[in-house]
Amino acid sequence: DALSKGKSHYEWSMDKQGISWKSQLKSIIDETIRNVDDFDSFLYRLREQNITVKYEPYKTKEGMILAYKQEGQKNFIYSKKLSKFYSERAIKERIERCVKRRGMSRTERRMERILNDDGKLKKLYDVDSYSEKGLREWAKNENRKIKMQTLVTLHKKGFSSAYELNLYCEDLKKTIDDNSNKYTDVKGKLIELQTVLKYVEMYRDYEEIYDYYKNKTLYPDRYFRSHETDILLFEESKEELKKYGSNIPNRAQLKNKISEMESYLTELRQSNRELRDELYSLDTLQYNLGIIYDDEPVREPEKEPTEQQATERKKQRSDDFDMEL
Repeated sequence: DALSKGKSHYEWSMDKQGISWKSQLKSIIDETIRNVDDFDSFLYRLREQNITVKYEPYKTKEGMILAYKQEGQKNFIYSKKLSKFYSERAIKERIERCVKRRGMSRTERRMERILNDDGKLKKLYDVDSYSEKGLREWAKNENRKIKMQTLVTLHKKGFSSAYELNLYCEDLKKTIDDNSNKYTDVKGKLIELQTVLKYVEMYRDYEEIYDYYKNKTLYPDRYFRSHETDILLFEESKEELKKYGSNIPNRAQLKNKISEMESYLTELRQSNRELRDELYSLDTLQYNLGIIYDDEPVREPEKEPTEQQATERKKQRSDDFDMEL
């Protein structure tokens, strides 16, 4: 089986003993990654260990060549032959993780493995999506840790059950919907007031010109030709404002009202942004709990459980902490 994957008989034999060139190289690279601060230091430390490192641009395509040759080795081993965990990008990411983890306590390092980069809970892995036995076992093991942390996180956030969490999330969604409806309603009224203000300002800006044209000029035709645009805009604003009543609205009051409505809309946007962030932060928790409880509908607990029911639930809660997929 090993030979069918492109290994020579010698390499296959040495690999079985854990001493092939590739096995040796992987071991050296792994150890070096754990003890350097950046990629340049990584290359330097390998060369210090008498490993020839080829790191140069490709001649025919984008990117960099990364290959290694140990003393006594005939040919270079290219990073892509070692596995995806030894590509330039993967090595840089591994170095970053190692640097970050050095200052952590053992508990903090253990916790990081079951949290995402943003410090939030990881979603449970879909074990069935992994075809290799080793990866399936790894996913199962990670899921056991994530399940435990899911239950811890549930209680840390102040919920005694998945049912309470689901009710809270439904309330969040309702509040978001209510805020959205309020926003739409106020936004429509704001646009209307802004339109009124536009015509009020137009009316006030050209009122004096129009009054002079109608009541004071001795040559109205000549005055109209020289102020045609201003006069027509005044007449347009006058006609539009009739739709909102017989009196011309106060410009200062309109501006104050518009300012208040804009502030209220800003508050609604901010509120919904915060509520959506909170809902998003609980999404993974809900997702994991759905899997932990086999996607069964969460039922509201009875107010007065019998003694037998209380005993069974106590046993079930105990079993929750030792579940397997």
